[in-house]
Amino acid sequence: MTTQNGNLNPPPQKFFFSAPATLLTPTSRGTITINTTEPFDQPIINFGCLTTPFDLFALRESVKSIWRFVSAAAWKGCILGPAVTISPSSSDAELESYIRANAAPNYHVVGTASMSPKGAHHGVVDPDLKVKGATNLRVIDASILPFCTGGEHNGPRGCCGRVGG
Repeated sequence: MTTQNGNLNPPPQKFFFSAPATLLTPTSRGTITINTTEPFDQPIINFGCLTTPFDLFALRESVKSIWRFVSAAAWKGCILGPAVTISPSSSDAELESYIRANAAPNYHVVGTASMSPKGAHHGVVDPDLKVKGATNLRVIDASILPFCTGGEHNGPRGCCGRVGG
């Protein structure tokens, strides 16, 4: 989840500095629901963004941290002003309103086919990556991971393929 949804346009022919706050491991959870019985119809996807108090708190405090960073003496004369509607003096309520209006998924979506213990009634796949309730079907991509990894994403994805392959 990031606080910059891509709709921020830099001024033409000027330098531009962007520092979005990113929540790498949100605690909010969305859903994917089958819409029809037709296999090629699009599912209903609800990202469930900002549905827990922690996620909103973490992004709000991250935005405050960015303001402290860009207010440092080293930036004096380099940053002439904000390109957003918030400022260091914005209230928590104003920051939360800005975050809700501008936050978007960061496209490292995981957990859509979450792994759970064998015999558990929740989750999509078991620890062997076999789809529960199906035969001869495995999920071997990052969708089984419960959270986005804190580092480079290719390694964990490769591990999923190794375990499931």
